[in-house]
Amino acid sequence: MENFDFLKDAKLQGEEVVATYFFPEEATFMLMAIGENVNGEKEGPTAIYLYMFEDGEVSYGVDTFFFLDHDRMFDFINNLSNMSALNYLLRSAAIPPSIK
Repeated sequence: MENFDFLKDAKLQGEEVVATYFFPEEATFMLMAIGENVNGEKEGPTAIYLYMFEDGEVSYGVDTFFFLDHDRMFDFINNLSNMSALNYLLRSAAIPPSIK
C-alpha cells in the first residue's frame, strides 16, 4: 500500500500542518493553517497558508500570512480564533493560497 502524503496529494501550498480550527456551531467546516519554513531553517520569512475545508474536502484558499519573527507567527496561530477582524486584516498579505 502506498503512503498518502496529504499536503502533496491535496496539492496545497506549505510543508507542514501547523494548526486546525474547528467550528462547534458549524461542524462541517474547518480551517487548516499550513506553514512553510516554520522551523526557520531556511533564509527568509515564514509563510502561513489558511485553507477552508468543508465536509473533509478543501473548499478554497483563504489567505496567506508572512512573518519575519517566529514568536509573532506562533502568537498569530495561537490567537487566530479570538482575533478581531481588524487585527486579521493588518496581518494579512491578501493573497489567497493556491490549490494546484
